[in-house]
Amino acid sequence: MQLERKNTWRHKNAWYASDGLAGMTSFIRKVFERIQLEARTRDKLAWQIQSIATIDERDEGCSVCIFVFTLPNGLTVEIEYDSAHAQEVFYDLEITDVEWAANFFAFGYDDLEICNFDKMADAVHETVRLLRSTFQEWADQHGIGVHLIDSKVTWSIWDRYTNVVPHVVSISALDEDLQPSVLEFELDCFGDNAENLQELFDQLSCREAKLKELRSQGADGKIDLLAVRSLVAEGPLEDNLRNWACTQLQSDCRDHYYSKDFCHIRLHSRIPSEPNIELDGSRVRLCGMHLPDSMLANCIGSPITDIIDFEHFSPEMRIVKARNRCCSEGNFVEFEIDQPAYFFCSLSGRYWL
Repeated sequence: MQLERKNTWRHKNAWYASDGLAGMTSFIRKVFERIQLEARTRDKLAWQIQSIATIDERDEGCSVCIFVFTLPNGLTVEIEYDSAHAQEVFYDLEITDVEWAANFFAFGYDDLEICNFDKMADAVHETVRLLRSTFQEWADQHGIGVHLIDSKVTWSIWDRYTNVVPHVVSISALDEDLQPSVLEFELDCFGDNAENLQELFDQLSCREAKLKELRSQGADGKIDLLAVRSLVAEGPLEDNLRNWACTQLQSDCRDHYYSKDFCHIRLHSRIPSEPNIELDGSRVRLCGMHLPDSMLANCIGSPITDIIDFEHFSPEMRIVKARNRCCSEGNFVEFEIDQPAYFFCSLSGRYWL
């Protein structure tokens, strides 16, 4: 299950019902009027459009259009129109983006209506009740802080091929930077979501445990020894740790950078040598070769320096796994190392074991 930050950037060009008709752009007004004209011809549930957001909007078109509407039964629905996928449904290339977007809205509405909006609303209501009680149980028994913020059913062109009605839930919880944030995850509106909830619990409890460990040491981050030795070679370590500078001042080159997942800084680098060395956190790869199985078995527990001579390695980094692997680029040997990790303060730049 993917637990991601809620996207807000794409709603930069957005109209909300509270803005009134005067707040609409020319394109949004044309789409809205065409949708409302369609609504008057239907003897069905009356939708109320709450917002229309666009990406790359032009006078007569846009690349993406996101509609959010509510139904009298309390259900909130989001339909996403993507012009790149419109040809999956409409084959008349002469029609305008306005017609495409409006027709796509109606197409998505009809597709969801087949699943019965009232049954959908009942299922969403029961799931929301379950989530609230489950989150309270997690707080009481495990100290996990998570709160339900929003809930909606979504539809895109790809959903019609999955036989699943996505139920997207927004929560307030710790993100990958261990900071309170608004996150989203997807459930199956009509499915059994016990496995998804267990996965959500595992992710959030892991984040809470990592944050608790940092706070118990008066730290706000950790950094691998390999990353420490690499940064020392680049300049004053404290300057690179202060305000997480080493993870922010990076170019688009992916051959050398520092990640900070869960507030833990790790080195990722490709070193031209013979053979080439790739560093990926605690994984070390020797490219373009394989080693005998007996040698791989015997190196477990040994320092990585017994196998590879590289300036940033030290005897404290010990091999815990070793295996021959291959990919489209060829053979390689992969070692997993156990290495010390230092706590640090991103305000002062100081670090300690």
